[in-house]
Amino acid sequence: MALRKRGPKAPTSESEFIGRRRFLEDFAAEWAKSPDEAPRFIVNLHGDGGIGKTRLVEQFIRRHGKGVMLCWLDTNFNPLGDPMTLLRLMLEKTTRDGERITFKEASKRLAQYQKLEAENHRRMDETALSGWRKIIPTGAKAGAELAGMSGVGNLVSQIAEQALQGQELRAQARKSAELRRLREEEIIRSLIHELNDRCGQNTRFLLVIDTYEKVPPEVDEWLVKTFLLGCD
Repeated sequence: MALRKRGPKAPTSESEFIGRRRFLEDFAAEWAKSPDEAPRFIVNLHGDGGIGKTRLVEQFIRRHGKGVMLCWLDTNFNPLGDPMTLLRLMLEKTTRDGERITFKEASKRLAQYQKLEAENHRRMDETALSGWRKIIPTGAKAGAELAGMSGVGNLVSQIAEQALQGQELRAQARKSAELRRLREEEIIRSLIHELNDRCGQNTRFLLVIDTYEKVPPEVDEWLVKTFLLGCD
Protein backbone atom coordinates (compact mmCIF):
# COMPACT_ATOMS: atom_id res chain seq x y z
CA MET A 1 0.00 0.00 0.00
CA ALA A 2 1.34 3.44 -0.84
CA LEU A 3 0.37 7.01 -0.16
CA ARG A 4 0.89 9.79 -2.66
CA LYS A 5 0.07 13.39 -1.88
CA ARG A 6 -0.10 16.16 -4.44
CA GLY A 7 -1.11 19.77 -4.30
CA PRO A 8 -3.06 21.25 -7.20
CA LYS A 9 -0.40 23.85 -7.98
CA ALA A 10 2.54 21.47 -8.03
CA PRO A 11 1.53 17.82 -8.47
CA THR A 12 4.24 15.35 -7.53
CA SER A 13 4.70 11.64 -8.06
CA GLU A 14 6.59 10.79 -4.89
CA SER A 15 5.31 7.64 -3.25
CA GLU A 16 6.29 5.81 -0.10
CA PHE A 17 5.32 2.45 1.27
CA ILE A 18 3.21 2.77 4.39
CA GLY A 19 1.22 0.63 6.75
CA ARG A 20 -2.33 1.18 7.94
CA ARG A 21 -1.37 3.04 11.09
CA ARG A 22 1.11 5.25 9.23
CA PHE A 23 -1.54 6.20 6.68
CA LEU A 24 -3.95 7.33 9.36
CA GLU A 25 -1.22 9.31 11.11
CA ASP A 26 -0.05 11.02 7.91
CA PHE A 27 -3.57 11.79 6.75
CA ALA A 28 -4.53 13.14 10.17
CA ALA A 29 -1.41 15.34 10.22
CA GLU A 30 -2.38 16.91 6.89
CA TRP A 31 -5.99 17.22 7.96
CA ALA A 32 -5.06 19.00 11.20
CA LYS A 33 -3.18 21.80 9.44
CA SER A 34 -4.77 25.23 9.43
CA PRO A 35 -6.18 26.54 6.13
CA ASP A 36 -3.23 28.93 5.88
CA GLU A 37 -0.80 25.99 5.88
CA ALA A 38 -2.67 23.61 3.59
CA PRO A 39 -5.92 25.02 2.23
CA ARG A 40 -6.33 22.07 -0.10
CA PHE A 41 -4.54 18.82 -0.78
CA ILE A 42 -5.06 15.48 -2.51
CA VAL A 43 -4.17 12.10 -1.06
CA ASN A 44 -3.99 9.18 -3.47
CA LEU A 45 -4.16 5.86 -1.64
CA HIS A 46 -3.28 3.12 -4.08
CA GLY A 47 -2.60 -0.60 -3.97
CA ASP A 48 -4.02 -3.97 -4.97
CA GLY A 49 -7.73 -4.58 -4.63
CA GLY A 50 -8.91 -6.09 -1.37
CA ILE A 51 -6.07 -4.88 0.86
CA GLY A 52 -8.30 -2.55 2.86
CA LYS A 53 -7.98 0.91 1.32
CA THR A 54 -11.68 1.68 1.72
CA ARG A 55 -11.66 0.48 5.33
CA LEU A 56 -8.76 2.81 6.10
CA VAL A 57 -10.70 5.79 4.81
CA GLU A 58 -13.76 4.69 6.79
CA GLN A 59 -11.60 4.44 9.91
CA PHE A 60 -10.22 7.94 9.32
CA ILE A 61 -13.73 9.35 8.93
CA ARG A 62 -14.89 7.68 12.15
CA ARG A 63 -12.01 9.32 14.01
CA HIS A 64 -11.92 12.74 12.36
CA GLY A 65 -15.17 13.16 10.43
CA LYS A 66 -17.42 14.77 13.03
CA GLY A 67 -18.76 18.07 11.70
CA VAL A 68 -17.02 17.54 8.35
CA MET A 69 -18.80 17.96 5.02
CA LEU A 70 -18.30 14.61 3.30
CA CYS A 71 -18.97 13.52 -0.26
CA TRP A 72 -18.10 9.85 -0.87
CA LEU A 73 -18.40 8.58 -4.45
CA ASP A 74 -17.60 5.13 -5.82
CA THR A 75 -17.06 5.03 -9.58
CA ASN A 76 -18.31 1.44 -9.62
CA PHE A 77 -21.76 2.84 -8.85
CA ASN A 78 -21.36 6.52 -9.82
CA PRO A 79 -19.53 6.73 -13.17
CA LEU A 80 -17.83 10.11 -13.53
CA GLY A 81 -17.83 10.59 -17.29
CA ASP A 82 -17.49 14.38 -17.24
CA PRO A 83 -17.06 17.27 -14.78
CA MET A 84 -20.79 18.10 -14.77
CA THR A 85 -21.61 14.58 -13.58
CA LEU A 86 -19.12 14.99 -10.73
CA LEU A 87 -20.65 18.36 -9.82
CA ARG A 88 -24.17 16.94 -9.84
CA LEU A 89 -23.15 14.07 -7.55
CA MET A 90 -21.38 16.45 -5.18
CA LEU A 91 -24.58 18.47 -4.92
CA GLU A 92 -26.65 15.34 -4.33
CA LYS A 93 -24.40 13.36 -2.00
CA THR A 94 -22.60 15.80 0.29
CA THR A 95 -23.51 15.19 3.94
CA ARG A 96 -22.48 16.32 7.42
CA ASP A 97 -22.84 13.87 10.30
CA GLY A 98 -25.16 11.77 8.14
CA GLU A 99 -27.47 14.62 7.08
CA ARG A 100 -27.53 15.88 3.52
CA ILE A 101 -26.13 19.34 2.86
CA THR A 102 -28.20 21.53 0.52
CA PHE A 103 -26.43 23.91 -1.86
CA LYS A 104 -29.42 26.05 -2.83
CA GLU A 105 -27.96 28.37 -5.45
CA ALA A 106 -25.83 25.75 -7.20
CA SER A 107 -28.70 23.25 -7.19
CA LYS A 108 -31.03 25.89 -8.64
CA ARG A 109 -28.59 26.64 -11.44
CA LEU A 110 -28.10 22.93 -12.11
CA ALA A 111 -31.87 22.40 -12.42
CA GLN A 112 -32.08 25.30 -14.89
CA TYR A 113 -29.15 23.86 -16.83
CA GLN A 114 -30.74 20.41 -17.05
CA LYS A 115 -34.06 21.88 -18.20
CA LEU A 116 -32.38 23.92 -20.93
CA GLU A 117 -30.29 20.93 -22.00
CA ALA A 118 -33.41 18.79 -22.37
CA GLU A 119 -35.15 21.51 -24.39
CA ASN A 120 -32.08 21.99 -26.56
CA HIS A 121 -31.83 18.26 -27.30
CA ARG A 122 -35.51 18.24 -28.23
CA ARG A 123 -35.05 21.11 -30.70
CA MET A 124 -31.95 19.51 -32.20
CA ASP A 125 -33.77 16.20 -32.64
CA GLU A 126 -36.73 17.92 -34.28
CA THR A 127 -34.46 19.84 -36.66
CA ALA A 128 -32.54 16.71 -37.60
CA LEU A 129 -35.73 14.68 -38.08
CA SER A 130 -37.25 17.40 -40.24
CA GLY A 131 -34.15 17.39 -42.41
CA TRP A 132 -34.20 13.62 -42.86
CA ARG A 133 -37.88 13.71 -43.82
CA LYS A 134 -36.97 16.03 -46.66
CA ILE A 135 -33.78 14.23 -47.65
CA ILE A 136 -35.39 10.79 -48.07
CA PRO A 137 -37.97 11.82 -50.70
CA THR A 138 -35.38 14.06 -52.35
CA GLY A 139 -33.07 11.08 -52.73
CA ALA A 140 -35.84 8.95 -54.22
CA LYS A 141 -36.75 11.74 -56.60
CA ALA A 142 -33.11 12.18 -57.54
CA GLY A 143 -32.90 8.68 -58.95
CA ALA A 144 -36.00 9.15 -61.06
CA GLU A 145 -35.02 12.59 -62.32
CA LEU A 146 -31.44 11.67 -63.12
CA ALA A 147 -32.64 8.59 -64.96
CA GLY A 148 -34.85 10.76 -67.17
CA MET A 149 -32.58 13.80 -66.98
CA SER A 150 -35.61 15.99 -66.22
CA GLY A 151 -36.02 18.59 -63.50
CA VAL A 152 -32.29 18.61 -62.67
CA GLY A 153 -32.40 22.30 -61.77
CA ASN A 154 -35.12 21.69 -59.20
CA LEU A 155 -33.15 18.75 -57.80
CA VAL A 156 -30.00 20.86 -57.37
CA SER A 157 -32.06 23.51 -55.58
CA GLN A 158 -33.44 20.91 -53.16
CA ILE A 159 -29.98 19.50 -52.45
CA ALA A 160 -28.66 23.03 -51.80
CA GLU A 161 -31.53 23.58 -49.37
CA GLN A 162 -30.58 20.42 -47.47
CA ALA A 163 -26.94 21.55 -47.32
CA LEU A 164 -28.05 24.90 -45.87
CA GLN A 165 -30.13 23.13 -43.24
CA GLY A 166 -27.08 21.05 -42.34
CA GLN A 167 -25.02 24.22 -41.87
CA GLU A 168 -27.73 25.70 -39.65
CA LEU A 169 -27.79 22.52 -37.57
CA ARG A 170 -24.01 22.64 -37.09
CA ALA A 171 -24.16 26.33 -36.16
CA GLN A 172 -26.89 25.55 -33.64
CA ALA A 173 -24.72 22.78 -32.17
CA ARG A 174 -21.74 25.15 -31.80
CA LYS A 175 -23.91 27.77 -30.12
CA SER A 176 -25.34 25.12 -27.82
CA ALA A 177 -21.85 23.94 -26.83
CA GLU A 178 -20.79 27.51 -25.96
CA LEU A 179 -23.92 28.13 -23.88
CA ARG A 180 -23.35 24.80 -22.12
CA ARG A 181 -19.79 25.80 -21.23
CA LEU A 182 -20.93 29.16 -19.82
CA ARG A 183 -23.69 27.58 -17.74
CA GLU A 184 -21.31 24.93 -16.42
CA GLU A 185 -18.96 27.69 -15.28
CA GLU A 186 -21.87 29.40 -13.48
CA ILE A 187 -22.71 26.20 -11.60
CA ILE A 188 -19.05 25.65 -10.69
CA ARG A 189 -18.76 29.20 -9.32
CA SER A 190 -21.97 28.81 -7.32
CA LEU A 191 -20.89 25.52 -5.76
CA ILE A 192 -17.40 26.79 -4.94
CA HIS A 193 -18.87 29.98 -3.43
CA GLU A 194 -21.22 27.98 -1.20
CA LEU A 195 -18.47 25.55 -0.21
CA ASN A 196 -16.12 28.40 0.66
CA ASP A 197 -18.87 30.12 2.63
CA ARG A 198 -19.51 27.01 4.72
CA CYS A 199 -15.84 26.13 5.10
CA GLY A 200 -15.19 29.69 6.21
CA GLN A 201 -17.11 28.74 9.34
CA ASN A 202 -14.22 26.43 10.31
CA THR A 203 -15.81 23.49 8.52
CA ARG A 204 -13.81 21.13 6.33
CA PHE A 205 -14.87 19.44 3.10
CA LEU A 206 -13.71 15.91 2.29
CA LEU A 207 -14.28 14.46 -1.17
CA VAL A 208 -13.60 10.71 -1.37
CA ILE A 209 -13.59 9.03 -4.78
CA ASP A 210 -13.30 5.25 -4.53
CA THR A 211 -11.91 3.27 -7.49
CA TYR A 212 -10.30 6.44 -8.80
CA GLU A 213 -8.56 4.60 -11.63
CA LYS A 214 -11.88 4.69 -13.50
CA VAL A 215 -11.99 8.49 -13.48
CA PRO A 216 -11.29 9.88 -16.99
CA PRO A 217 -8.18 12.09 -17.36
CA GLU A 218 -10.27 15.16 -18.24
CA VAL A 219 -12.22 14.83 -14.98
CA ASP A 220 -9.01 14.42 -12.97
CA GLU A 221 -7.53 17.50 -14.65
CA TRP A 222 -10.70 19.52 -14.02
CA LEU A 223 -10.78 18.48 -10.38
CA VAL A 224 -7.17 19.55 -9.79
CA LYS A 225 -6.83 22.62 -12.01
CA THR A 226 -10.34 24.09 -11.88
CA PHE A 227 -12.25 22.95 -8.82
CA LEU A 228 -9.51 22.79 -6.18
CA LEU A 229 -7.78 25.94 -7.40
CA GLY A 230 -11.12 27.74 -7.14
CA CYS A 231 -11.60 26.69 -3.52
CA ASP A 232 -9.44 29.45 -2.03
